[in-house]
Amino acid sequence: MRLVTVLSATLLLAAPVLAQTPAQAPAPPDAAPVQSAVPAAKPAVPPMSEPAPRPETMDQDSVDDISYACDGDASLQVVFINTASGNSYAIVQGDDRMIPMQVAVSASGARYLSADGGFQLWTKGDSADLVALDGDAETPLRSGCNVAG
Repeated sequence: MRLVTVLSATLLLAAPVLAQTPAQAPAPPDAAPVQSAVPAAKPAVPPMSEPAPRPETMDQDSVDDISYACDGDASLQVVFINTASGNSYAIVQGDDRMIPMQVAVSASGARYLSADGGFQLWTKGDSADLVALDGDAETPLRSGCNVAG
């Protein structure tokens, strides 16, 4: 069942990217290059700035299912997906929903943002915090989380 959940979430993460990548018909050999007057759209999630992958996992994908114990006897379940091509994702599970996220720019640790920008997950070492975002306001949903052991 866990594998089905992870595969479903992976497809959910890939769908927006696939939908934004239309197939292009080849240009005739005598056609001049066309310059677009419309500037390129900014990606919804800033580019990745994660540390280099560990040498033993550089040539393979990895999926890690991590359970966290949080303040107030709360828990947090996250599936981390790291691809051999260097992409990193997190799928937060709980409250009868899954929140797919992609790694975003971070000065320290790892920061994941949901595609709609409504959630943010910070991880550093064995700790994590999940917040809801509304403009500049951050509402803690799970804080003081540490890997359950």
